[in-house]
Amino acid sequence: MPTLLALADACEQLQGQESQLYFLKCALNTSALDLQVNRQAGMALQKMGQFDQAIACWQRVMQASPQDEEARQAISRLSVEKTISDGGYNSTMLTAEDGTPPSTGHSVAMHARHAETPEEDATVNLTPEQRMQKAIAKDPADTENYFRLADVYLHQKKFEDAEKVLGCGQQVAGVSDLRFLERIEDLQMQRINHQLAIAEQQYQQDSSEQNLQLVHQFRKQTNQIELEIFAVRSQRDPENLRLKFEFGLRMKRAGKTKEAIPLLQASRGDLQRKTIALLELGECFQKIEQYKLALSHYEQAIDACGEQDSETRRLSLYRAGVLSTGLRELDLAERFLTVLAGLDYSYRDVAERLDKITQLRNSG
Repeated sequence: MPTLLALADACEQLQGQESQLYFLKCALNTSALDLQVNRQAGMALQKMGQFDQAIACWQRVMQASPQDEEARQAISRLSVEKTISDGGYNSTMLTAEDGTPPSTGHSVAMHARHAETPEEDATVNLTPEQRMQKAIAKDPADTENYFRLADVYLHQKKFEDAEKVLGCGQQVAGVSDLRFLERIEDLQMQRINHQLAIAEQQYQQDSSEQNLQLVHQFRKQTNQIELEIFAVRSQRDPENLRLKFEFGLRMKRAGKTKEAIPLLQASRGDLQRKTIALLELGECFQKIEQYKLALSHYEQAIDACGEQDSETRRLSLYRAGVLSTGLRELDLAERFLTVLAGLDYSYRDVAERLDKITQLRNSG
């Protein structure tokens, strides 16, 4: 529970409201009656304009603590704000009688709604979000405005709003316009990667076992979502070698090694990805214990790199050296690891592995 709340706090600091809400809802699913969780969720839901759910959170606080003044005021205020939002009334109705602003911040939903203003002032006073909303209302058939509004939401890390806008644009453009579908797919990958980044950041700050498990969980979810998207994209565009590579890479990460091999083999035709595809294939063949094929692909990856130093070349040399050692091809292993040590003597455990080769030779 503390980890989920900490992740929600990290999202709030990064202005990732949707991700913050995701972690708070996870916390609510774990402990629906926890007062701290309901307080945080109530405030976050208010900012997102989800008034009914926010009221429900504060009502749970009131049930557990009937004298809680903060909960009573929050329920009262949310009821008014919901009425104003639903009716499209002027948000200044929330201003106190003495002219001071309310004690809590306006919600995102209230900022999205604005009172009717004279035409000459309308554009000047509108936010980028409101300008795009107005442009869509004026000409719903102009599909470019849906993309622009989605970009505004993405900049604010409001992934759910961006997806809804793109969905509306897709209905206008028709299913034959794949631009919206691909943007929605991109958005889904951006959203889960954003959540993964927050989990990784939290683990860097607190390297607990629970935080580590969350990182593993989000990495698995991220790969699964990307795998499904690239699978569909590969079906839509079967001649696209880049998509085959991306699909094959996610299959490999998911542990579907044999299924990944033909995809990665096909992607070797993409010259930009040939070297890394060869390396990935070497790891696949090593995983299924086809060691000669694995070593052959590591060697091909090394050759494809040429003399240019890169992480791909270093890792290929390392993999080839380690595998050759295991196969008792000591001269070959020494050659690979010596080249690697010449590039970077501190790379992983290359120095220790060269010493091990010497020990193996001396032991006969």
